[in-house]
Amino acid sequence: MRARLWSAVLAALLPILVALPARAQEHEFNAKVKVDTQQLNASDKDRTARLQGQIQEYLNQTRWTQENFEQPLEVEVTVVLNTVRNQDEYDGQFVITSRRLLYGVAQSSPMLRLLDTKWKFKYNDTQNFSFNSEVFDPLLSVLDYYAYIILAYDTDSYENQSQVAQNYLETARRIANRGTNNGVYAYGWQTQQADGRYDFVNELLSAKLIPFRAALYAYHFNGLDLLATRPEQGRANMARTLRVLADLKKRYPTNVVLNRFFEIKSGEIVQTFKEDPERGALYQVLIEADPLHRTAYDDLR
Repeated sequence: MRARLWSAVLAALLPILVALPARAQEHEFNAKVKVDTQQLNASDKDRTARLQGQIQEYLNQTRWTQENFEQPLEVEVTVVLNTVRNQDEYDGQFVITSRRLLYGVAQSSPMLRLLDTKWKFKYNDTQNFSFNSEVFDPLLSVLDYYAYIILAYDTDSYENQSQVAQNYLETARRIANRGTNNGVYAYGWQTQQADGRYDFVNELLSAKLIPFRAALYAYHFNGLDLLATRPEQGRANMARTLRVLADLKKRYPTNVVLNRFFEIKSGEIVQTFKEDPERGALYQVLIEADPLHRTAYDDLR
């Protein structure tokens, strides 16, 4: 009786359910934030007690794009507050990482890991965390900038040289450009500054790194995403892409974007190819282009 009743209910509701639009993922990030205040005194720790929750809520609840995300991107942020002046002016640094889910397996791939040591901002626990990418704020604009960098990397990994990713990078560059003209708070934003925010996004938008952005797609979508169903083809595509990236890195050995890629991917590369019969040839390519991680690559010999 109960089975027949539910069958009748579902039959009646089916036309309505079909007509309803699919529910899209409303927010882009599932960010986990940690704020380290060990270097502050007791009263300053009290004044920053809410900051961790405020940053996490800001990243997770802000609507960053008009795109539909089936699943939010996994992001981790660790903020270290080093010094405080006048009770509301902070010097800090943070590490931000993002990961990308892989097709057909319960695994993810590290996409980006950036250490930012040049962050000056004002903060009090009653200030408004309101998103506006067109207005520079020493605290929020750094979060905005990295949000769009992460979105661009993820989008490029699914679509070859995506125009949507290009738009995210342009937004990040506009944020960085505003940061260069803000006195003491321009720290970390200036041009020609080692690991500076402006130069990093400017490199991503440069003509010389067009092959890098194409490689993000080839390495992930045509490589890692095939490993569950066509592992030999996936590894072959990845190996071909790594040769392109290695050539690019030999041409631009100090390029910060390329260095960050090999820094975060070297372990994954070794794990993927350690049983591949052609790993020896790839080993030679990698150690010539990326000698800094030779110890990791030695497992491919």
